[in-house]
Amino acid sequence: MKKYLNEIQSALMTGVSYMLPFVLSGGILIGLSYIIGGVDVGSLDSYSTIANGIWNVGQMAFGLMCPALGAYIAFALGDRGAIAAGLVGGLYAREMGAGFLGAMIAGLIAGYLVRMLKNLPVPGAIRGALATVIVPVISVLCVGFIMVYIFGNPLAALSEWLTQWLESISTGSAILIGLVTGAMYAFDLGGPVNKAAYAFGLACLEAGNWVPICASAVACIAPQFSVLLAMLICRKHFSEEELLNIPGLIVGTLFEITEFAIPFAAKDLRVIPCFMLGSGIGSALIYVTGVSTAAPGGGLFVYTPLCSNPFLFLLFLLIAALISAVGILFLRRNYEKKESADITAEA
Repeated sequence: MKKYLNEIQSALMTGVSYMLPFVLSGGILIGLSYIIGGVDVGSLDSYSTIANGIWNVGQMAFGLMCPALGAYIAFALGDRGAIAAGLVGGLYAREMGAGFLGAMIAGLIAGYLVRMLKNLPVPGAIRGALATVIVPVISVLCVGFIMVYIFGNPLAALSEWLTQWLESISTGSAILIGLVTGAMYAFDLGGPVNKAAYAFGLACLEAGNWVPICASAVACIAPQFSVLLAMLICRKHFSEEELLNIPGLIVGTLFEITEFAIPFAAKDLRVIPCFMLGSGIGSALIYVTGVSTAAPGGGLFVYTPLCSNPFLFLLFLLIAALISAVGILFLRRNYEKKESADITAEA
């Protein structure tokens, strides 16, 4: 059982990784079109203006999120022969309103179905046609029928419920969701837990709610920003070797590269709760105030102009980073004393 769970987790991570270019490019282009042409740019005649053209291209790319997710989850489990079935399943998920969750289910079904079909005992004369014709045809048909007659409508209802629930959550629930998902982003800094939280954000985004993605931006930028702030506030608590990481931390902060914080977490695991606390609070503030962004990624230069409230976004990011930075400096409060003690002992 553990083997299959690990396999499914790996396949889901593969699917999300390959899907991200579609989400990022599409989301950023849609947001850019709003900046150029206003919020009604989508109601104009197709490609009648540059802004509307950008909007249409962005919508086209963004619309491939579910098909790409289904295709690459299937690919991770069943190799190239599963891509067609996963892609078709993802298309059905999108068209039926089953969304992100439906695409994941379709990809898993396609992957395992193709793996099973490849092992069917067939006569040697038609063995060559198994991978090129028989498996794709049967798997596409089966996955299509499974989505239409079994999973599509229930998952669409679940997706609709998620949308309504997100629109009606109370302040207390918003704080709790923000704290939990924000802490998840900072827990393993780009690892499986981080990806699981991001998958929730993408599911909400696909359902039309952009607030969770904005919370994701704050939670994912805060860890490396907090280390940078801690170094700038009190350099004496860090070694010269650690201070050499400042340029990288600046890049990580500007472009949302959470992995720049990993060396500091690996060196002292106690900083992880500091990261989680800051990211959780920053994320909760976003949820409570309803700040959203039209970009699912890209860093500060992309998020900020596309935010519904850029000032609050940057303020909450600063608050999150400062909370974590204070925790980091508290943990390292004796660093200088240790250095001084070593020098005294040598003398």
